[in-house]
Amino acid sequence: MNSRRWLLITLLSIAALVGVNLLLSYELDVYGIMRDPRGRKLATSSFYLPMTDDRVFKYMLNQRYVPSNFDGVLIGSSSSGNWDTDLIHGFHIYNESLVGGSASEEKILVDQLPQTAHFRIAICALSPFIVSKHDLKHGLGQLTRREAFGSLNSFGEETAKVLADLRHQQNTFFPNGSRVFPNEGTIKRDDHEELGTHYFDIDMQAMADYRSLIRTLQAHGAEIIYVAPPIYLPIHGDLTQFDRSLERIQTQLPPGPLINFTDPEYTAFNTDSSNFSDGLHVNSQGATKISKILNEKLHLLLGGSEFSP
Repeated sequence: MNSRRWLLITLLSIAALVGVNLLLSYELDVYGIMRDPRGRKLATSSFYLPMTDDRVFKYMLNQRYVPSNFDGVLIGSSSSGNWDTDLIHGFHIYNESLVGGSASEEKILVDQLPQTAHFRIAICALSPFIVSKHDLKHGLGQLTRREAFGSLNSFGEETAKVLADLRHQQNTFFPNGSRVFPNEGTIKRDDHEELGTHYFDIDMQAMADYRSLIRTLQAHGAEIIYVAPPIYLPIHGDLTQFDRSLERIQTQLPPGPLINFTDPEYTAFNTDSSNFSDGLHVNSQGATKISKILNEKLHLLLGGSEFSP
């Protein structure tokens, strides 16, 4: 085979591979970028590969899928990651929460929304953790829309979905953005949890990013509702530092009503070990309960008319 023929075959092979990849990307359209995402149900696969991550997935979904299918968002970190927003009636709320997520990362997700996006409500979790740092994980600061047209991330997601389907694996990530945490259990009353000396420190860049995020959501029409996640009281019985941190965070953010799940009316929930997997995270049972309570509180706060479909 002469060099000219070899070069032609090589180029044709590369073109064929690129074409197959683009066709596969279009047909699967795992990020809802290439085709109309309205009415679709997209979620990252629970079959983990190094290239799959819900940060990448939610970054991409915010460009078309979220504004096409939802009229509200839940902003938070892992403390709200398994809250089931389908239990909040009258709204279609997407759970933007990230495990180990910061306000800076959440801002990047929200910044992907198109200018035409319109929301009715944004539920913003307030916790010391979400404003304690501004680092970005899994290359979140370098992602672009081109991820959808063939990349390690998109290829990993496509492969993971095929493998998960072949194994009939039950998904732990859901189309509303919520998830089930793996290997979660029930906390024991005598468990101990160290928060670390810097847990209540505020990172000023993260705080500035949270302010910007909230203003962006307001510009998209959202009414801001703050929520303080529940805390397991037998471990964190003295809430003085939590209360002070909550006050400091609130004073630096745009005003809005607060649903505080550490208030005394939730003592029964916050002392029931069957609701928690550790001192700061509810398990699946607790997540279902707190989502239903949040639905009730929003009804009382906003009134029934706000909850019409």
